[in-house]
Amino acid sequence: MAVVADLVSALEFEQVEEGRCRFSNVGLGERGVVFGGQLLAEMAVAAAAVDDSGTKSIKSAHGLFARPVLVDEDMDVTVDLLHGGRAFSMVTATVWQRDRACARGEILLDQSEDDLIRHGPDAPDVDGPDAALPWGEPVDGREIRTVGGVDILDAQSTGPAEVHAWVRTPSAPDDLVVNQALLAHATASFVIGTAMRPHAGVGQS
Repeated sequence: MAVVADLVSALEFEQVEEGRCRFSNVGLGERGVVFGGQLLAEMAVAAAAVDDSGTKSIKSAHGLFARPVLVDEDMDVTVDLLHGGRAFSMVTATVWQRDRACARGEILLDQSEDDLIRHGPDAPDVDGPDAALPWGEPVDGREIRTVGGVDILDAQSTGPAEVHAWVRTPSAPDDLVVNQALLAHATASFVIGTAMRPHAGVGQS
């Protein structure tokens, strides 16, 4: 079982040269490969480091994973600043291992400031974390609770392709970017199982 300290350690990197940093996977992963959520978290942290002001945080992170990344070898992440503005910065991050591009992410950074206008869907009207049920969490020190006790591992449990979950990592350091990266890691665990929910007999397990 992984622990939160391992995840945090995996987000630390060595600056190899400008625009390139090196991560060690500290043995985290399944079947010898690094979990996609961890790769997304590492790309997001590398992208956030491009912000010289240190005042921008992660607004959104999107990743595509073309090749597996081996857990027992270091990997490099290169970052390319497409645009660095006062309010927003757009960064492309690419994961490399054995001189091959393995994954790519698009990271949007933003400067926290008051909204001039705001619009969007309302937050879902669901029970709070105290009424939600603990989910089989593979990371010691992180707590995930699913609303209504939805179990994406159960192949016989069907429903809409939607899962509401409460996530917290009490032992994480007081660092906004690190916590945003840890949230990206946690939510990636639900992507496949949630998509499978409408199909009877198929679960994440």
